[in-house]
Amino acid sequence: MTINQLAQTGVNQAEHWSFIATIVGVIFTALWSLHQWRVESARRREDHIKEQETKRAELAQREQELRWKQAELARNMFDAIFDYPPSNDAWRMVDGEEDGYDDGRGQRFRISMAMVRHALPAPWSDEA
Repeated sequence: MTINQLAQTGVNQAEHWSFIATIVGVIFTALWSLHQWRVESARRREDHIKEQETKRAELAQREQELRWKQAELARNMFDAIFDYPPSNDAWRMVDGEEDGYDDGRGQRFRISMAMVRHALPAPWSDEA
Protein backbone atom coordinates (compact mmCIF):
# COMPACT_ATOMS: atom_id res chain seq x y z
CA MET A 1 0.00 0.00 0.00
CA THR A 2 1.20 3.40 -0.77
CA ILE A 3 0.86 6.39 1.42
CA ASN A 4 -1.81 7.87 -0.89
CA GLN A 5 -3.91 4.76 -0.49
CA LEU A 6 -3.41 4.86 3.29
CA ALA A 7 -4.42 8.49 3.34
CA GLN A 8 -7.60 7.66 1.47
CA THR A 9 -8.49 4.89 3.96
CA GLY A 10 -8.17 7.24 6.89
CA VAL A 11 -4.83 6.00 8.24
CA ASN A 12 -2.41 8.82 8.81
CA GLN A 13 1.29 8.65 8.05
CA ALA A 14 2.35 8.33 11.73
CA GLU A 15 0.22 5.24 12.19
CA HIS A 16 1.64 3.75 9.01
CA TRP A 17 5.28 4.20 10.09
CA SER A 18 4.43 3.02 13.57
CA PHE A 19 2.99 -0.17 12.09
CA ILE A 20 6.11 -0.72 9.94
CA ALA A 21 8.41 -0.08 12.94
CA THR A 22 6.42 -2.61 14.97
CA ILE A 23 6.72 -5.26 12.23
CA VAL A 24 10.47 -4.62 11.89
CA GLY A 25 10.82 -4.79 15.69
CA VAL A 26 8.94 -8.09 15.86
CA ILE A 27 11.06 -9.60 13.09
CA PHE A 28 14.28 -8.33 14.72
CA THR A 29 13.18 -9.67 18.12
CA ALA A 30 12.34 -13.07 16.65
CA LEU A 31 15.68 -13.30 14.85
CA TRP A 32 17.56 -12.14 17.96
CA SER A 33 15.71 -14.68 20.11
CA LEU A 34 16.55 -17.45 17.65
CA HIS A 35 20.20 -16.39 17.69
CA GLN A 36 20.28 -16.36 21.50
CA TRP A 37 18.61 -19.77 21.63
CA ARG A 38 21.26 -21.22 19.31
CA VAL A 39 24.09 -19.67 21.34
CA GLU A 40 22.66 -21.01 24.61
CA SER A 41 22.10 -24.45 23.08
CA ALA A 42 25.72 -24.54 21.97
CA ARG A 43 26.86 -23.49 25.46
CA ARG A 44 24.72 -26.19 27.07
CA ARG A 45 26.18 -28.80 24.71
CA GLU A 46 29.72 -27.64 25.53
CA ASP A 47 28.92 -27.70 29.25
CA HIS A 48 27.49 -31.20 28.92
CA ILE A 49 30.59 -32.40 27.07
CA LYS A 50 32.87 -30.82 29.69
CA GLU A 51 30.80 -32.42 32.46
CA GLN A 52 31.13 -35.85 30.81
CA GLU A 53 34.88 -35.37 30.42
CA THR A 54 35.14 -34.37 34.07
CA LYS A 55 33.19 -37.45 35.14
CA ARG A 56 35.44 -39.66 33.00
CA ALA A 57 38.52 -38.05 34.53
CA GLU A 58 37.13 -38.55 38.04
CA LEU A 59 36.35 -42.18 37.27
CA ALA A 60 39.87 -42.72 35.91
CA GLN A 61 41.27 -41.07 39.04
CA ARG A 62 39.20 -43.36 41.27
CA GLU A 63 40.29 -46.41 39.30
CA GLN A 64 43.92 -45.37 39.65
CA GLU A 65 43.48 -44.80 43.39
CA LEU A 66 41.86 -48.23 43.70
CA ARG A 67 44.82 -49.82 41.85
CA TRP A 68 47.23 -48.03 44.18
CA LYS A 69 45.30 -49.24 47.23
CA GLN A 70 45.25 -52.79 45.86
CA ALA A 71 48.98 -52.65 45.19
CA GLU A 72 49.62 -51.28 48.67
CA LEU A 73 47.51 -54.03 50.23
CA ALA A 74 49.36 -56.67 48.19
CA ARG A 75 52.70 -55.19 49.23
CA ASN A 76 51.66 -55.21 52.89
CA MET A 77 50.48 -58.81 52.58
CA PHE A 78 53.73 -59.91 50.95
CA ASP A 79 55.71 -58.04 53.59
CA ALA A 80 53.75 -59.85 56.30
CA ILE A 81 54.28 -63.21 54.58
CA PHE A 82 58.01 -62.72 54.09
CA ASP A 83 58.52 -61.28 57.58
CA TYR A 84 57.07 -64.46 59.11
CA PRO A 85 60.04 -66.88 59.32
CA PRO A 86 58.14 -70.15 58.65
CA SER A 87 56.53 -68.77 55.50
CA ASN A 88 59.87 -67.34 54.37
CA ASP A 89 61.36 -70.82 54.78
CA ALA A 90 58.47 -72.30 52.81
CA TRP A 91 59.09 -69.87 49.96
CA ARG A 92 62.77 -70.76 49.96
CA MET A 93 61.89 -74.48 49.86
CA VAL A 94 59.59 -73.96 46.91
CA ASP A 95 62.35 -72.02 45.16
CA GLY A 96 64.61 -75.07 45.58
CA GLU A 97 67.08 -73.76 48.15
CA GLU A 98 68.41 -76.60 50.29
CA ASP A 99 70.57 -75.02 52.98
CA GLY A 100 70.01 -72.89 56.03
CA TYR A 101 66.67 -73.76 57.62
CA ASP A 102 66.41 -72.96 61.31
CA ASP A 103 64.11 -74.91 63.62
CA GLY A 104 63.69 -71.98 66.00
CA ARG A 105 65.99 -73.49 68.64
CA GLY A 106 69.23 -72.64 66.92
CA GLN A 107 69.65 -75.87 64.91
CA ARG A 108 69.99 -75.62 61.13
CA PHE A 109 68.67 -78.18 58.65
CA ARG A 110 69.19 -79.13 55.04
CA ILE A 111 65.95 -79.78 53.13
CA SER A 112 65.96 -81.15 49.58
CA MET A 113 63.22 -81.07 46.93
CA ALA A 114 62.71 -84.81 47.48
CA MET A 115 61.79 -84.11 51.10
CA VAL A 116 59.42 -81.34 49.99
CA ARG A 117 57.74 -83.65 47.46
CA HIS A 118 57.36 -86.35 50.08
CA ALA A 119 55.79 -83.91 52.55
CA LEU A 120 53.17 -82.60 50.11
CA PRO A 121 49.78 -84.34 50.41
CA ALA A 122 48.98 -84.45 46.68
CA PRO A 123 51.05 -86.36 44.12
CA TRP A 124 53.88 -84.22 42.79
CA SER A 125 54.47 -83.79 39.09
CA ASP A 126 57.31 -81.85 37.47
CA GLU A 127 55.31 -81.62 34.24
CA ALA A 128 52.77 -79.11 35.56
